[in-house]
Amino acid sequence: QERTQSPTTGCRILTKPFVSTFNRGDVIGLYDAPVLLTRAQDNQLFGPTLQFQPADGMPLVVLHDVGRVRIRAATSFFPPRICTGTVGTAPVG
Repeated sequence: QERTQSPTTGCRILTKPFVSTFNRGDVIGLYDAPVLLTRAQDNQLFGPTLQFQPADGMPLVVLHDVGRVRIRAATSFFPPRICTGTVGTAPVG
């Protein structure tokens, strides 16, 4: 996580896992609850599962091309919101 503004558009609430491709330089806004990320290749999951906790609107900045990643909520109680669009003010509600 870095101290810069987080994206606030292109958001989705994680009610179920999804797979997305992340490349170096992508910026991801994380809000409301932690997420779990696992690399995915050819519909197989491999490597360690990483947990990211939202921290004061600080975004996740992708440092290397990682390819396909499976993203899911770390808990079923509070679904997280993840944003991959443009930078602006934090989303409401």
